[in-house]
Amino acid sequence: MAYGAMTSSRLLAASLLLCVFSLGSKSVASRNLLAADHAVSWKLGVTYPTLNIPSGDSVTWSWDGGVPHNVASAPGAGRCDDLQVLSDALSTEGNFSKTFDSAGTYYFACEVDVHCQDGMQITIQVS
Repeated sequence: MAYGAMTSSRLLAASLLLCVFSLGSKSVASRNLLAADHAVSWKLGVTYPTLNIPSGDSVTWSWDGGVPHNVASAPGAGRCDDLQVLSDALSTEGNFSKTFDSAGTYYFACEVDVHCQDGMQITIQVS
């Protein structure tokens, strides 16, 4: 019986060490354990500063209040041409989430009417 208990203890210790070494690696699985979600309250009349996030994090845009919005990728900062809508159908309330797995600079805007021209834009810098 003592032999069985000792073998079980060794297996448990080896499993724990394996978990510790796995968490220390730069694997996608370990990064997702530490990932965060950044909230953006998406509305007119707000000047959005650049949002700096680490790779693996997500951003969730949320909107309500009776004015329709959406989320679109933009070709650059301050650019309201060639917007590519990413969120679902236009709605007066909703949300859209995106996970950023690669470092870089990303630009987004609301494609509705002149919302982009009125400043409904955000730059996301992923490190």
